Amino acid sequence: MRRFPLSVWGYALLLAILTSLPYVVGAGNTPDGWGYSGAATLPDGAVVDYNSHMAKIWQGARGQFDYHILFTHEDHAGLPTVQGFYVALGAFAGLTSLDFALAYHLARFILTVIMVLAIWAFMSRYLEEIGERWAGTFFATIVLGWSWILFFIAPDLVIQPERAPIELWLFDAYNLLGAFIMPHFAAVVILQIIAFLTFDSWLKTPQPKHILILTIVLLIDAIIQPYVVLMTFPIFGILTLHAVFIKRNITIRQVIWLAIPAMAH
Repeated sequence: MRRFPLSVWGYALLLAILTSLPYVVGAGNTPDGWGYSGAATLPDGAVVDYNSHMAKIWQGARGQFDYHILFTHEDHAGLPTVQGFYVALGAFAGLTSLDFALAYHLARFILTVIMVLAIWAFMSRYLEEIGERWAGTFFATIVLGWSWILFFIAPDLVIQPERAPIELWLFDAYNLLGAFIMPHFAAVVILQIIAFLTFDSWLKTPQPKHILILTIVLLIDAIIQPYVVLMTFPIFGILTLHAVFIKRNITIRQVIWLAIPAMAH
């Protein structure tokens, strides 16, 4: 707790609150006779994804941990760990009798705070000046692209999905926007930061605990967001090659231990 200044805690809580306000406003302004599901209305696919996540949460709340596609009547075998984040969140909601939407947004709020703290920790590892750390943290959170200006100067471009800029349809391309829409995006950012900081620590002073942490974190990371493997494998590979052949601070024998987290991932 002490490693994070109070100002960083305040900033993390502020972003979590700000990204929660649209949902609070939506719930508070629901017309009589209507019900608010808790989904974001933009981008267009957000509602579909949200409803899908609610189905997974419902499945977890029933104690069904082998994932089934709930949008077909055809019988099929379940797959353990697939969509595990929301199934586990559903199990938590079932145990605590939480409303599914409330559990979803509670996870989103908490993980947004932790994500900002993780970003600060990442910046603190490589940047010495406080101002530099804040600049890096700002860029990793509130820098959300320029295309939002189109809402005011060229709205016709925005309402055509095939022509809309990436900020307006691929929210997970930006850390804060991803956390605003879905909690598992924030969870993945947190896990990736832990993985890279642990890997960096291992490169400096290789210890078994680093391999253990890396194995667990990369396994959970791949369960929550499988396609992240396409990014992490090349990056870890490049960093390992650099350490072995350029910096020469680790040996091939030490590199062999990386096969354990690699297989888990």
